Amino acid sequence: MNVAYRQRRILITNDKDFGFLIIRKRKKYKGVILLRLRKDSPLNRIKIIKSLINTFGEKLKGKFIIASEKGVRIRRI
Repeated sequence: MNVAYRQRRILITNDKDFGFLIIRKRKKYKGVILLRLRKDSPLNRIKIIKSLINTFGEKLKGKFIIASEKGVRIRRI
């Protein structure tokens, strides 16, 4: 997470602990995409991430995003 912040990158993960680090521990971030997928395959991950980029683009920066096959929740924390 620290490396992603220093490099100004959005972190993509399926680990819910990153939400805890951001919300409770107030860790700095440039953006986090938390994938909550029923079908957790590389192809499905790519499909969801491409859809996010195509739909939201630059609006993903600085946000905490929870994405699944059913939808997307975007929060600024």
